[in-house]
Amino acid sequence: GDPFDDYVGCDVNRGLGYYYNGDNFDGDNSGFFGYGNSPPAVGVDFFEGPYQDNDGIDNAFGIGPGEALNGIGYGDGVIDNERYGMRRFLYYSNTTNGANPSQTDPIFAADYYSYLQGFWKDGSQFYYGGSGHVSDPNADPSVPCDFMFPGDTDPLGWGTSGIPQPPWTEQTAGNTPNDRRFVQSAGPFILVPGAVNNITVGVVWARAPGGNPFESVEVLTRADDKAQSLFENCFKVLDSPHAPVLAIQELENELILTLSNSLNSNNYLEEYAEFDPFIVAEDTTADRFYRFQGYQIYQLIDPGVSTSDLDDPSKARLTAQCDIKDDVDRIINFEFDDALEASIPVEKVDGNNTGIQHSFRVTEDLFAQGDKRLVNFKRYYFIAIAYAYNNFKEYDPNDPLALDGQQKNYIASRKAAIGEIKFVEAIPHNPAPEADGTIQNIAYGSGPLIRRLDGFGNGNQILELTESSMDKVISSGYDDNPIYDYGQGPINVKVVDPLNVADGYFECIFSDYNTTNTNAADTASWTINRYESQGGTLIESVSSDVMISTNNEQIIPQWGVSVQILQEPYYLPEGGSGVDGHMTDLLASSLTYGDSSKRWLSGVSDNNAFYPTNWVRSGEYAPDLGVDCLPLGPDYFNPCNYGDEIGIDPDNKWSKILGGAIAPHRLVGYQSSYMPLAYYNYAAPTAARKNASLSFLPSVDIVMTPDKSKWTRCPIIELGRESTLNVGGAEPGQMRKSNSVDKHGHDDGSGT
Repeated sequence: GDPFDDYVGCDVNRGLGYYYNGDNFDGDNSGFFGYGNSPPAVGVDFFEGPYQDNDGIDNAFGIGPGEALNGIGYGDGVIDNERYGMRRFLYYSNTTNGANPSQTDPIFAADYYSYLQGFWKDGSQFYYGGSGHVSDPNADPSVPCDFMFPGDTDPLGWGTSGIPQPPWTEQTAGNTPNDRRFVQSAGPFILVPGAVNNITVGVVWARAPGGNPFESVEVLTRADDKAQSLFENCFKVLDSPHAPVLAIQELENELILTLSNSLNSNNYLEEYAEFDPFIVAEDTTADRFYRFQGYQIYQLIDPGVSTSDLDDPSKARLTAQCDIKDDVDRIINFEFDDALEASIPVEKVDGNNTGIQHSFRVTEDLFAQGDKRLVNFKRYYFIAIAYAYNNFKEYDPNDPLALDGQQKNYIASRKAAIGEIKFVEAIPHNPAPEADGTIQNIAYGSGPLIRRLDGFGNGNQILELTESSMDKVISSGYDDNPIYDYGQGPINVKVVDPLNVADGYFECIFSDYNTTNTNAADTASWTINRYESQGGTLIESVSSDVMISTNNEQIIPQWGVSVQILQEPYYLPEGGSGVDGHMTDLLASSLTYGDSSKRWLSGVSDNNAFYPTNWVRSGEYAPDLGVDCLPLGPDYFNPCNYGDEIGIDPDNKWSKILGGAIAPHRLVGYQSSYMPLAYYNYAAPTAARKNASLSFLPSVDIVMTPDKSKWTRCPIIELGRESTLNVGGAEPGQMRKSNSVDKHGHDDGSGT
């Protein structure tokens, strides 16, 4: 920019000298083109200064004789590895611009050496304040200094004989901007003939988006910290996660894509974690590692598309995405726009946040016009990348000085484990001719029959028993080893390669329980044994890559299947309280009829009125007993009888089952005499009610059937508070009659 309107300064702690503009606008001058508004700053940093002369001592970090101020190797326990930092910072001005002759460009050898030692050309010392020359009334002749314009970066007074001084910059001194030069010196040290003593410096540049010129200096210091950190990391740039190996099984009008990581991948077992030397944070506990977060698969318009084109929707379109199930889903990077001269948000991922998948079924051409179904014998192109995430500190784009926040949360694969990332070509077709006539008899995603030998729970899967198991339950009352229907068991085993499904009898065994933990299965792993037949010879065993606390689809290619077993954790919703408030989410609910034209059963839909239709107590309504209770009027109008079960279901998730017609026992209203649930002779809910936690809700089938051979018998007990409302006039708590109900304990509907 304009060289005639500049200031200089230094950062003593960092060993950094810098230039910045002397005013808010840097215009054109004498053929030099200025930066305009918000001019930048540029600096020079001693990454490593010259070695200090050997003295047989591990010198400490300080201001004593022979000690450095901002060097390296001091006090580290290693003798004679100390390197000086910046020991002097001085400036002078272009002789053609009317500056003090004693503070201008050096001419003779003595001028140069005087400057390096801390003396002006006239032999006077550098003094703290003003322009630093004794002739300046703002300079303090009682305070010689080693560092000109240190600002507030010398709080210990390293440059002023250990006596701290107030901040000093060219701005605070009111100096006239000029064509400045500056020099940083380090030493003294002895360099004997033939000896080598190297130094390393770095030049950094930064520009604040607005404000006064010194704000660019503040941004510069952060850029310098990153540069210094990169140097200390041996200039090793951040290595993003290697792209996975993409394989494709070609089927008729469909493609099955699978992902895997080889042993030489830095993301083997999805364990990528890379230290980022560019992350420089004031908080020393900040996480400076990028960690694997997910995968993205793109369809390419043609084989000429590279990874640099993946953000161009005319060339690449997202086919599939998966990511770790955690609190990270949507990821945004802030990228600098030269035209706008500002960092703008760019969405990189809109994550599903449902766990890592390694197999995907593709049936549509994302570039097709009209009918998008894949066409047999047409060539399609795909590429897969992995991505990692870090957010050591939230970035605030509205704060131009908060540049130490993480602007780049997302980084994607730049290469594969070996070589560059390559696209994969796939051609859908009928596979029978190339597979010796093998016919595909099963679809991607199909699951086997599963028999439960031990354990309980549903693994966050919708369960459905086979007809044979249901018949056994009905005839015997229970089934010790129920069989779950195809693909509807508590563990998710599915076909991913329909042409290579292995036969046999498979047994899944869990191990590695942490018996000291109440959630012991969180640490469990699994092993699946394959036998020739039930009770036959063991053929092969496969073990899990991760614990079942991680939602991970593990592909077993030699069996043509994947296994995904998850220990679904309970969680405490926002506003929930205590153990009683821990819950999981409802998987599904449905109401079906043998004859859909005769929908003879309906329920009372819950609402939030002060009326008996408000029979499910989800929510956060807590009546004020001194304000909300009605002194007169019917009991069922009293707001105090409609208080919610605070901390149990604050989000009303469990009040909407089948339109609010069914609810867990724990949430059913009991306060009013008109509520469906009553506790005879108890003023408050019993322990039985409080023990009915949402954490222990089972999967249930409620079946009403005219087949009397499947009916069960159980007592029906009237618990209405008002005897006049009880059928038959039975007193509260009396058994009215024994009625016909099904095996699950539900009334057949007669006489109720």
